Amino acid sequence: LVTTERDNSNDKRFVNITMTDKGREILSQAMPVARNIMNHVMSSLTEADVALLEKELGVLRQNAHHGLEHVAKIEKP
Repeated sequence: LVTTERDNSNDKRFVNITMTDKGREILSQAMPVARNIMNHVMSSLTEADVALLEKELGVLRQNAHHGLEHVAKIEKP
């Protein structure tokens, strides 16, 4: 479903991951199922609930981004 290869850079933690044709095929079959599940999960939420959820997820996304920047600064030699 995926292939991996090590980059030739000095950072041995870095790995390239590439989806294979079979992986893309399975993903294209899984996406409609995932969409149906998400629609069912979200169906009881009001527009206000969805707006609040999107707002809070935006805050979490921003916090995660800033956290990654912070960790990257700490780990720089």
